[in-house]
Amino acid sequence: DAVAETYLAMMDEHMDKIIHTIMNADSNVLYFCSAGKDRTGVVSAIILKNLGISDQRIIDDYMETKDNLMGFLTSYVAAHPEVNLNTIVPNEKNIKRVLEILTYREVQKIAKDTIEYIIDEIKPGMPLKEIRFLCEEKMRELGADSFWYYDIGAFVFAGDETTVSVSGREYITSERYIATDDIITIDLSPQVEGTWGDYARTVIVQNGKAVRSYDTIMNAEWRRGVEMEKRLHNRMMEIVRPEMTFEELYYQMNEFIQTEGYINLDFMGNLGHSIVRKKEDRIYIEKGNRTKLADVSLFTFEPHISVSGSKYGYKRENIYYFDKEGLKELLM
Repeated sequence: DAVAETYLAMMDEHMDKIIHTIMNADSNVLYFCSAGKDRTGVVSAIILKNLGISDQRIIDDYMETKDNLMGFLTSYVAAHPEVNLNTIVPNEKNIKRVLEILTYREVQKIAKDTIEYIIDEIKPGMPLKEIRFLCEEKMRELGADSFWYYDIGAFVFAGDETTVSVSGREYITSERYIATDDIITIDLSPQVEGTWGDYARTVIVQNGKAVRSYDTIMNAEWRRGVEMEKRLHNRMMEIVRPEMTFEELYYQMNEFIQTEGYINLDFMGNLGHSIVRKKEDRIYIEKGNRTKLADVSLFTFEPHISVSGSKYGYKRENIYYFDKEGLKELLM
């Protein structure tokens, strides 16, 4: 697991620059590291993934390194007896973890790009049903083959509906139309071959146009609400540790929400859930859940908040995972 977490830690902005340089080179590129299996292996896996090569083919390619380097690695351990051979020999579970995160990033990007798209499409007088339709069509266009949450790709609420928290089994898109100045919550759940995306944002419409910069929001209550959502995610990233339980995170973040003068609107009282292959297998950031955060592959953080007595609610959802350096947002 330590090696897999080290691999994940390599997948940062520097890696993005490396991949971009290689993929856009005008000529052949030679890349290497000291042993030719770890950094080189991760770079190769990302390149092959970007080229559409199957995960199993990438795993097989990576595992050829084990045979090719076994003599060298055995000699190295003989000269360095403090090193455990099993920790430096290529293991398919390490590259599988990299591929898992890459796959989830691809699906999460469908959701993020859809939000970016719909922000430019929203106009006064537009029905919420049209926003839902456009979001779901865009996600299909970008590669989603289905929607994992009760086959609903986009939950869309506006105005005083933004305080509503409801299960997908009960959700019905309302007949509401977008006003010249409005507040909208959009929650997306694309799926590709059983892999989920889960991404939500509150969008502010001002003078007939969706706002991209929070600094320009003139409605003070709405501005404070969306800024509070960002603060909650920042606070969560500051306090979480791999050994922290879902329950501990639940109590600490709900206390912070209340201290800041807000309330948790979620109909189940939770703040997020694990990312799995079947929705019935999810576990939640809730009271009584003593599972450690690091015991799941990925989890969401999605506080749905309001000020007590207000007509308006706010939501922001991202997916997170741990690597060697700590908690990381799946898609920055």
